[in-house]
Amino acid sequence: MEINKYLLSLIALLFISSCNQQINKDESNNIDELEITSDSISNDTLRKEINNNSSNSVILKKDTLKNATKVQYEIIETKERVYYFEYSENNQKLKKFVFDNKVNIKIEKGDKSIFEIKISKDDFKKYIPSGLDDYQFSIFNIEKLTDKESVFFVNICKPETDNCYTFNFIVKNNNEIEIKEVFFDDEENEG
Repeated sequence: MEINKYLLSLIALLFISSCNQQINKDESNNIDELEITSDSISNDTLRKEINNNSSNSVILKKDTLKNATKVQYEIIETKERVYYFEYSENNQKLKKFVFDNKVNIKIEKGDKSIFEIKISKDDFKKYIPSGLDDYQFSIFNIEKLTDKESVFFVNICKPETDNCYTFNFIVKNNNEIEIKEVFFDDEENEG
């Protein structure tokens, strides 16, 4: 009788774990892992394609408080795809993609909202000479907060490369916005 209970429990456990594995397998078929051959997408849709199965989703939400200033931001993955090329182990050229991002920023002093903005890579297009569609809004973070301004670090990069444009996105206390491109010395990068 004890063996039957043990055997029944073991079968139930195996059944439950196999159900979970099936769900995990289905969920792991993430669209980011999709490899696209050069024949499967026309050049017209190569730059921007909307994925109807995916919705904009918050991938990071962060806030910080300094004195009476509270800064909140959220990085949102958009439906816009940024395509890039990669070579497989057998030297086959593959088209791959990542989803682009945008950022919502909100600044409050005390209980009062004083500034709110949504930014994307399009806000930086005057600094990127050409091919903006080939770049992804990659990194966004708070760099520093002072009584006079909030400074954010922004990186806009070609996917899977070190080809990036780096900026300080500055929000002054009078709600004036300033964008400064950041340049790094070659010596700084080598050290």
